[in-house]
Order: sequence, then structure tokens, then C-alpha cells
Amino acid sequence: GLPKEGGEGASPSLRFRTVVHGDFKAANLLFSRGGEVCAAYDLQYCGGGYGSADLVMLFVSAMEGMCAEREGELLAKYCSLLQEALAAHGLGGRAPSLEQVTRHYELALIDFLR
Repeated sequence: GLPKEGGEGASPSLRFRTVVHGDFKAANLLFSRGGEVCAAYDLQYCGGGYGSADLVMLFVSAMEGMCAEREGELLAKYCSLLQEALAAHGLGGRAPSLEQVTRHYELALIDFLR
């Protein structure tokens, strides 16, 4: 299960788990004409996991030949926005650090490539 409140005290294997799409690739995203609204579909693989797994799928499917520097910039932006969103909902203690997001991303990338 997912921790119900705050990340502190949760089992390390569950602390940053969330609901993930499971197949979060460019082909499963729709955008409004202006690009300000996005919707994901094809939810057959939704379940518990780490958000970084969805990032791997998106980056691999949408950004051919991405360099490590750009990848790091995007992970930092994701982490910053996630921290802000969680804090705005009173869940700042559940926000992973950039180091943790990067570690989860690298593990998910290895899993994807195997």
C-alpha cells in the first residue's frame, strides 16, 4: 500500500510510491491547441510505483537523442514542480529530493532498458 500521510516514517520501499500511468509515452498524451492542457489516456497499466518510471517512458518516447545535461535539467524541473505542488497541499514532507528522484529515475531507466 501507499503511505496515507506524510513520507516520514514510511517504509523506505514505499515512501515515494504513488499512482503511475505505466505507459506514459507521447502516443498516450493529448494536448489542447495551445498546449496548455494535457490529458493522458490508455490507462490499462496504472498502478502503484515511482513517478520516475513514467518520466523514463516519456523521455525515451518523446526526446530522441537527449543528452545527459538536458535530462538533468528536466529532472530538476520535475522535482521542483513536484515539491511545490506537494507543499501547496500540505504534503511538503512527502517530497523527494532531487537526489532521490534521480536515483529512482536511473533505476527505472535500467529496468526499461533490460
